[in-house]
Amino acid sequence: MTTRHIGYYGLGGAGHDLARRLAAAQPILAADAGAPDPANHADTGIDIVTPAALFARCEVIFLHLDGETSADALLLGDTGLLRDAPDLTTLVLQSAADPAEVAALAAQLAQRQIALIDAPLLGLPGARPGPGATIVCGGDADAVARITPLLGQMAARVIPCGGSGAGQAARLVDIASFAANWVVTQECVGAGLAHGLQPGDMARVFAKSSGRNSASERAFALISDTGAAEVPLGAMRRDFDAVVAAATATGAPMMLAHMATAMLRSDINLFGDDAAIDRIHRIAGAIAQAGR
Repeated sequence: MTTRHIGYYGLGGAGHDLARRLAAAQPILAADAGAPDPANHADTGIDIVTPAALFARCEVIFLHLDGETSADALLLGDTGLLRDAPDLTTLVLQSAADPAEVAALAAQLAQRQIALIDAPLLGLPGARPGPGATIVCGGDADAVARITPLLGQMAARVIPCGGSGAGQAARLVDIASFAANWVVTQECVGAGLAHGLQPGDMARVFAKSSGRNSASERAFALISDTGAAEVPLGAMRRDFDAVVAAATATGAPMMLAHMATAMLRSDINLFGDDAAIDRIHRIAGAIAQAGR
């Protein structure tokens, strides 16, 4: 190749934002299963092509898949996009995936001389990359080093975490930590409401106390309608289930993650899959009422 073509597959959700950040530094090719309208990407540095053309022309391709599509199904088999990818050397998976499945796919791609890097964003499911976004990476150290400058165009921090699947594992650990904090915050807010405390007063106490954590900051910010976008309980359930499944596979106990998953399912039974985890004061209020 005389020119290294860079591609992005999957322009939904965070993939849209990440592709635009990448295209701000150099022109890229992009494709999506939904056949995006090129007019929506005019003057962005993104040239919309078909998925087949993307894989036929690119040396490096970033993938951000929806929850219904697996990387194996997209790439492999008689109809997989790798059937015609003569110049492809590196795939970068940025959507959430099971660490063990990523490691297995990396081994298969290595037989084709293609490096697979897993490089998801840290954060809650569906979160869009903010100014301080962090990407965590897993994969061959040399391949990660080669791709890090491109990842640095998408996020403020890029953290290598180890071999294939390590980026996904780091993301799950981050989600598990949030889950534990979320369980504690949910119960404490419920107790405070039951004692007649006002959300604003509790927010000021938490902000200055040893109990301050990311879950409490997020919860109280949203109670006062100053926080970030809402995340559906159903999306959190899928991530919590992944945490528990990964823990079970490795023999790690993860007792708080199990508790968080059980509480989340209880909240879903009360409010439904589409209710927002960020409306934690509604959940806490229900707990407070139950305790009276």
